[in-house]
Amino acid sequence: MRRFLSDLVAPLFRLGSDTGPTVSSGSGSPEGVVTAPPGSIYLREDPAGASTTHYKKVSGTGNTGWQLSTAGASGSFTIAEVEIDFDVPAVASKTFVITDGSVSPSSKIMAVQSGKAAIERFADENDMDKIVFAANPGSGQFTLWAQCLTGKVSGKYLVHYIVQ
Repeated sequence: MRRFLSDLVAPLFRLGSDTGPTVSSGSGSPEGVVTAPPGSIYLREDPAGASTTHYKKVSGTGNTGWQLSTAGASGSFTIAEVEIDFDVPAVASKTFVITDGSVSPSSKIMAVQSGKAAIERFADENDMDKIVFAANPGSGQFTLWAQCLTGKVSGKYLVHYIVQ
């Protein structure tokens, strides 16, 4: 199942205006599949190799024009996954501290709700619960703020994030 931030009521990462670039994730290459404006980023959830984890939309407004990102060491990143637990009772927002040794106070962090279901959850529950994230880096960890756009949530969710 493919999840696109552009499908959300208020996308987590829509850069600039309502028609600006987006960040989305899914399985396989986005070429010929994912429609987005230039400048968009696609995070691959099933990397076939270290060099196929992210794509950039370099041209066009349809579903073509995606290019495998080949950024050098100073601009590279990998996708990490973490499970967060909103617990019970249901809440509309919650703050989490995520430990990651690669994080420094100057890191840039981007987080998105995974299309995969966490343990004890069904994938269709992810479709109904639209959660957006913001992150604040520290030393060896970051604070992750989660806000549900569709009301209150409880239980576990998977989050994909990148640190640069």
